[in-house]
Amino acid sequence: MHKQALGTDGTFNYAFAADNGLKQGESINPDGTRIGAYSYVDPNGQTISVKYSAGNLSHAT
Repeated sequence: MHKQALGTDGTFNYAFAADNGLKQGESINPDGTRIGAYSYVDPNGQTISVKYSAGNLSHAT
């Protein structure tokens, strides 16, 4: 499954899921900030999930 959408406010969203249990999604704002998450199934059958956010990197030195 793969979905993506561009909002009227300039926000871009996407989501992805694979048959092997890998899932990922992210929301990207017009200012470059991001909020997302991904998960996968490890070799022991446990689902590992990570959530993250990132600021606008255009001001990084």
